[in-house]
Amino acid sequence: MTDNVTGNGSVPCSRRAWLKTLAVGGTVGSVAGCLGVDDADDGDDEYFVLPAVGNLEQAHFNVWSLDNQLFFETGMLWEELAYFSADAADWHPQFAEDWSFDEGSVTFELREDIEWHDGTSMTADHAVDHFRLAEVWGDPIWDFATDVHAPEEYTLEFEVEPVAQSLIEHVFLGDMFSRWIYTHPELHREFIERAEDAGSDDELSEINEDLASLQIDGEEAIDAGIGNGPVELVEVTDSRIVMEPYDGYPIGWEDDTDIDWAGFEIVDFGDSESDFHQAAIANNIHGFTGDTPEEVRSEMDDHWEIMDGPQEGFQTIQFSPESMWGEDTDESRALRQAIAYMYDPTEFVDIFGEDIMDYPDPNNVTGMNSPMDEEWLGDVVDDFTNYGNSDEGWVQEDLAEEKMEEAGFERDGDDWVDAESGDPLEVEIRYPVDFDANVPSYQNVVEQFNRFGIDAEGVGEDFTTLQTQLMPDHDFEVAIYTSGPAAPHAVSAYRNTMGDVSSPETTRWNNQLSEVTVPWPPGDADNDLETVDIDERIEGLNDAESEDEVDEYVEELAWIYNQWVHGVQTCTEFRLNYVATDMWDWGVDMDDPTIRSEQPWMYLTRTGDLRADVD
Repeated sequence: MTDNVTGNGSVPCSRRAWLKTLAVGGTVGSVAGCLGVDDADDGDDEYFVLPAVGNLEQAHFNVWSLDNQLFFETGMLWEELAYFSADAADWHPQFAEDWSFDEGSVTFELREDIEWHDGTSMTADHAVDHFRLAEVWGDPIWDFATDVHAPEEYTLEFEVEPVAQSLIEHVFLGDMFSRWIYTHPELHREFIERAEDAGSDDELSEINEDLASLQIDGEEAIDAGIGNGPVELVEVTDSRIVMEPYDGYPIGWEDDTDIDWAGFEIVDFGDSESDFHQAAIANNIHGFTGDTPEEVRSEMDDHWEIMDGPQEGFQTIQFSPESMWGEDTDESRALRQAIAYMYDPTEFVDIFGEDIMDYPDPNNVTGMNSPMDEEWLGDVVDDFTNYGNSDEGWVQEDLAEEKMEEAGFERDGDDWVDAESGDPLEVEIRYPVDFDANVPSYQNVVEQFNRFGIDAEGVGEDFTTLQTQLMPDHDFEVAIYTSGPAAPHAVSAYRNTMGDVSSPETTRWNNQLSEVTVPWPPGDADNDLETVDIDERIEGLNDAESEDEVDEYVEELAWIYNQWVHGVQTCTEFRLNYVATDMWDWGVDMDDPTIRSEQPWMYLTRTGDLRADVD
């Protein structure tokens, strides 16, 4: 298929670019619906209530649209090929009962008992339609896939590039499995047919634009039977969405298992994170995902339990390449290294508590989280610069001061000033304010800069503005931003944290410098400086045909990140889920790997483990 480009034919089209142009505003409505059913005699009348994070007044059901307000809350409407338990590093079958890969192809054997909610069987042809639109959209699975077809009614087959098995097993399959099949055979028919007939980049760009702009309202979605998951859409208002069990779904993938409760109710409790914290304290909801301040946790009843999921991404201190903080110069690199040496992540983590976040260990600044360091670098990481977690503690102030002097600054009392002009070193540090629980930790980063002698001012921004405008436009100096997503393969991490070649597939910001200057070859920080091509190495890793090639590229990219300091890791985040146990039996132990995931009620509803507890 032709390359996916924007209307002017010159720049790749991306979700990030569309977010900038299609961002929507609006206010959140007030609660107008009932919150489940109190004092029910049996679970049949009990709704599992979730807080609406998106704007219910603007809710619609075209997931391809970038202004879809309730992407995760309504995820139970659709089926995915398989479920990934990051804790166990294992996949569990869903729509795909089995899968196999041979040289040049990957084959999925699909269940025959999954239906669209109008009663139509979901077949491999529907999956082909979905992944064809994903190709038009620029989904990164098409970095590896070359074609998709349905050789039989319930067999889905991809032809793939001849790359290393780990890339197919961990990256391609990982991306594939996590895709909900939400391309409806009727509601999206126009786009399916246009994609089949498209013969130019301009046509593809127009399809993208129209698909991104399509809205499917609640009434239309209900009438069409838009979903294919365990619950179906039955009511949509400005204040709530109701999803009830779909009789044709094989709960637990057995014929004789049912959901023994009324369904899910998504309710508008207000427009801030603190609003649904109050809803949890009042026991008006039964589960939510996110960080929660200690003062909120202390007010919640004892029946609330925390599922601290596996290590996920990590918050990083990021530097704009169009400021003195992120330039590819010796002085700028020394400045970033000084920040890495002076920063103490224990303060950031202790604000939340170790049950919520973890220290980045080892603090080697590699662009991957700690488990990935161990998996992909092993003993090699011992040759990298360790910016913290030393025998003397996390902060290595002597080395930080040495690097500040290399960067061209000197002490004036407790403050750092330009060694030539005497001007004080000042910086604005931007951070998102949407999640109240995180703000004190972000403010602590600002405080640490100031204690070190850098005149820092914290500037709060809403997350959408920060992610879709300020950071892509490099309209900042320093920012705190989630980076380095949890991933089973290093290529997924580096596509999100380094270089420019990963655009537009990544939705996370990186500094977008294709070349940087670092000590080379890897392994010794005293080696001569050399300008190296990041994009060339990311492309090489993406196309590697052997595991030896993979290992070599991973080591080189980790070394570049470590020496250039693309970001300073503040913590390792856990995926936090809060679940009520007073009216709900979760069916598995709280530390079971299958439950330690994002929004575990989504998976445990499918398996039949989540049950109403009316005793």
